[in-house]
Amino acid sequence: MQEDNVQLNSAKAWLLAARPKTLSGAAVPVVIALALAWADASAARPFLWIPAVLCLLFAFIMQIDANFVNDYFDFMKGTDDETRLGPRRACASGWVTASAMRRAMALTTILGCCLGLPLVFYGGWEMLLVGALCVLFCFLYTTHLSYMGLGDLLVLVFFGIVPVCVTYYIQQHSLTCEVFIASLACGFVIDTLLLINNYRDRDNDRRSGKLTLVVRIGWRGGELAYLSAGIVAVVLGLVFLVYGHPYAALLPLVYLLLHIQTYRKMKKINHGRELNVILGQTARNMFIYGLLVAAGLLLSPAEAKAQQSELSHVRVTMNDGSQREGYVTRYWSDGGAFRVMNRKFRMMEGGKEREYTADEVKAVNFVVKNPSSELNEDVVTADVANPSTFRPRKVKRQFVHFECSSPDGEIFWWNAIDSQQMQLGSLTVSTIFGIRLKGDDIIIPFMTGNVISLNAMRICYKKTPRADMVEYLDKQVLRGGKRLWTSIQQEPSLFLEMIDEYQNSHPTP
Repeated sequence: MQEDNVQLNSAKAWLLAARPKTLSGAAVPVVIALALAWADASAARPFLWIPAVLCLLFAFIMQIDANFVNDYFDFMKGTDDETRLGPRRACASGWVTASAMRRAMALTTILGCCLGLPLVFYGGWEMLLVGALCVLFCFLYTTHLSYMGLGDLLVLVFFGIVPVCVTYYIQQHSLTCEVFIASLACGFVIDTLLLINNYRDRDNDRRSGKLTLVVRIGWRGGELAYLSAGIVAVVLGLVFLVYGHPYAALLPLVYLLLHIQTYRKMKKINHGRELNVILGQTARNMFIYGLLVAAGLLLSPAEAKAQQSELSHVRVTMNDGSQREGYVTRYWSDGGAFRVMNRKFRMMEGGKEREYTADEVKAVNFVVKNPSSELNEDVVTADVANPSTFRPRKVKRQFVHFECSSPDGEIFWWNAIDSQQMQLGSLTVSTIFGIRLKGDDIIIPFMTGNVISLNAMRICYKKTPRADMVEYLDKQVLRGGKRLWTSIQQEPSLFLEMIDEYQNSHPTP
């Protein structure tokens, strides 16, 4: 975008102040982390789109916030003067007033917090600490740490380790050696952008007392650091070979060729405003690196992924009694509300992926199962009730996991997402236990989330002989409290024992 004829506080001025070319530095680590999460997605930990979008938006907003902070404080310190070699800055060029920039910093900081806050639901309360550190160091970098030569370390942490590891953790609730090493590689790639900036501005930084790494080690050392950062990133990426992602390890060799080519041009130019061309090429190389790694992760063979991630060799019994075998690649793929959960899964058969619905399948049994997997070995289809409605509607043919049985009935478990109105307010749940009492043809949920809920049973059996039994169970639950919930979650048969106690104390006339 042309930097001439920019009106004060205009839309063009704010777009230039946001520095859109730098947004690739925010996108690359998140995209790599999401590709890793997608490659490792399984039935127990499916890929989640909402937190993926939130992570990407949070990264963009925090990058813009950092750009505003850098623009404002460098202007106030007089760093961005007429001797500046890099692209012009908004405050120093008179495009944006200092007071408007202060308001913009406050707005982007608040917006970033608003975008990051929902991630607590997916990643836990520790996400608040991560967000607070991102905001804190966004300010500390420009105001103090960059003058101490710590910029490269911060890039490694906040453009490598933190975004990659945290984004992956939000998706998978775990971290692996592969993810951590990938985060380091990403940090080194993005640091090349800071290194070329500091290489270009080394004389101005020295005069202003800004002791960057390049100022400390000299311009020759800066050239070597730039070259080494790209090489180290590609070498670290070879870890993908160990984890079954050969394309993610080999495709970045294209980036390495571009990086070396850009390094040679950098050495030839050596100093002056012409290095801004190298800045643009470095940003391009960085973006290409992210795309190559992400593409390499997504190109992993689906069948190899299924066998490696879940060892989910299953035998599927169809409604007509015929059987098929293959590897589950994705369980419960619908997502969304309760009424559409657990109705579909995908399986590799003879090298081809096929999707099945609960209407086609009677049961799914695991032939080979990873001991660490959370998947139950006995999966059947059944009619269930939606627990959030005041009149539990039958939801036809959901996949459920058989847990246990007694003469009084059977207990099942399944994954679901449901927002239901409880006595104490609205509650979003993700784990549901249900019971099919003797004589019933529908599974009625009785336990959700981290509390006991008998609402669905109470509504279903209202004005029936079983209404008294539900009230008895409710009293037992209230008396047992959270400890009873924990016990039943670990041993669902305890709920059947409570029903048996009621039956023994209230014999049928």
